[in-house]
Amino acid sequence: MKLLLKMVLVLALSPALAFAQLEEPAPLTVEDVRCRGNSLTDCRLILRHVYLTRGGNLDERELENARLRLSALSSFEKVDILLEKGVRRGAVIVVVEVTEASPFAAETVASAGYIRSAYTVDLGHRWSHQNLFGTGKILDFTIRGTLPIDGPRQEGFGAQLQYIDPHLFDSQRYYLFGGVRFTDDRFKFGNDAFNDAGDFSRTDLFGVSLGVGRRLWGFSYVSASLQYRFNADVAFRFSAPDGSIESGRETSRFGWSFTYGWNSEDDPYFPTQGSRFFLSTGTAGPDNEFAIGYRRHWRAANQGSWSFNLGRPARTDVRPSLEQSMPISFGYARQLQLEPLDQRSRARWFVELGLVDFRDSDQLGLQTEVGIKAGIRILHRSFGVIDLSLIGTTSVGLGGGR
Repeated sequence: MKLLLKMVLVLALSPALAFAQLEEPAPLTVEDVRCRGNSLTDCRLILRHVYLTRGGNLDERELENARLRLSALSSFEKVDILLEKGVRRGAVIVVVEVTEASPFAAETVASAGYIRSAYTVDLGHRWSHQNLFGTGKILDFTIRGTLPIDGPRQEGFGAQLQYIDPHLFDSQRYYLFGGVRFTDDRFKFGNDAFNDAGDFSRTDLFGVSLGVGRRLWGFSYVSASLQYRFNADVAFRFSAPDGSIESGRETSRFGWSFTYGWNSEDDPYFPTQGSRFFLSTGTAGPDNEFAIGYRRHWRAANQGSWSFNLGRPARTDVRPSLEQSMPISFGYARQLQLEPLDQRSRARWFVELGLVDFRDSDQLGLQTEVGIKAGIRILHRSFGVIDLSLIGTTSVGLGGGR
């Protein structure tokens, strides 16, 4: 009896199931991909960030990925992707609607603090032309410096001029970068004179580089570069607790680097979701160098966001970050309401707690440097990005000496 009822039920539902399968909508196809709102930027440059093909199926996930990729560019203030009905049935027109920013971009960073028993001020400035020759090429000049105030002297200066072709030979995936870089960083332990009579570290570099990269999947990339250094001098001297002295000097004319990373943040200056990551290896001297950086954001209530940072300041695919960050930190940021004072500017305050350094001492045991950083970031339509912050650290002993 039960078997008979099951057979009747199956026969009764079969037409309905078949009809439902027949009525299942076919996937939409992409009839065309267009731009709207662009006057300074060639539409072809915008569409190279949209990985859809005319005549192919519409991928809604790729629409969101393309919006995030374009939003991560400082060339645009706002990016929307709309769907409009196509001429053919089941076809849609994808419209990328942008609000362009000025092709000239500036970023200024100033941070004062007490770090590793030293009072210092860190300054940095970046100037970029983001639509060179009207073809989307980028010319980027960065300068930074560290000024000593009191305590163990730490000072440095660096500058870099870089040319970036985001779409090499009109490619959607390949890009080119190269430039000139100068670095002069010095740290002196315990006295004011930079000389060989005491513990110190010194880095003097001047050279040129050229690299090529390829974008992978939705947000990832790989890149490789070669460097030639006209001047390369890295020297150090450290005194161990047992009285021995470790010193060395490294010089190398040629260098190389290989990097893998990704950038899925939703905004270049005020991210609220997504992440940045890079893993790099190469030669800074005769030995290999290894670097890692990771940053992640989560949205919070009341226009706030949480963040986690690990390693070096997370760079993008073509240029480093100007920000000074703790190697391990948790942070919170919240948007500041500027309207109706200025409807064209944005701002937010932020605070971070983290670990700056740790070292093992025979006399003091495990010493950990913990710190707090707080500041404000402003995006002004005339002066660019302005980042002001204060940072303070203190040493905490976690174990006895040996």
